[in-house]
Amino acid sequence: MSTIRPVATLLAAAALLLPAMAQPLRRPAAPRALAPQSRPYQRSGKFVRHHGRLHVFDTQLIDQQGGKIVLRGLSLGWYSHNINLDEAKEFFQEISQTYGKYPNIIYEAFNKPDYESWDEVKAHSEEVIKVIRANDPNNVILVGCPHWDQDIRRPAANLIKGYKNLMHTVHFYAVTHGKWLRDRTDEAMKNGLPVFISKSPGMEASGDGPLNYEAWQAYIDWMKAHGLN
Repeated sequence: MSTIRPVATLLAAAALLLPAMAQPLRRPAAPRALAPQSRPYQRSGKFVRHHGRLHVFDTQLIDQQGGKIVLRGLSLGWYSHNINLDEAKEFFQEISQTYGKYPNIIYEAFNKPDYESWDEVKAHSEEVIKVIRANDPNNVILVGCPHWDQDIRRPAANLIKGYKNLMHTVHFYAVTHGKWLRDRTDEAMKNGLPVFISKSPGMEASGDGPLNYEAWQAYIDWMKAHGLN
């Protein structure tokens, strides 16, 4: 089995993210007993019944009533840096055919390209989008950008056209990526590009080192100010 199937399965599971407004980061408290909670699928079901199918308006993710939506959830961290078009088309054909009728799925066509140019990422994404839209004309599709999802200027300058409900992803590691990435993303959004933050760790890009709560909080405050997912 190709490695893209388990990877893409996790990416497609973004549909199950539960909403919560961004909160200031806090250091973990001492363990304590937790009160009983409702089951996740029950909370998710209530969210879907209330908000319905999400869609993109201007640069913002909104619900069926026109209200702004901010999703918060865990990134599982699994992705493919490479273009595997045949496998991707096969996977998204199956996923969109099976789940496209539901209002609460978000697809991610290419998570975290590295050395591919935007022309290459765009061409790959357009092929995947075409497959998805044949089965699911409405649910949101996320598209990555070059250089580990940091060169968001490229899609802003050369848009994918002919499709609605597309958003472009940015990834940051708070210790490595400073204000310059926020400024770059601000510029892309001012040019009309809808942006979705699909990965947002608080350590170095290598995954090593301690969490930098101050740098991380700067990103969280920025995301909250812009209503970014």
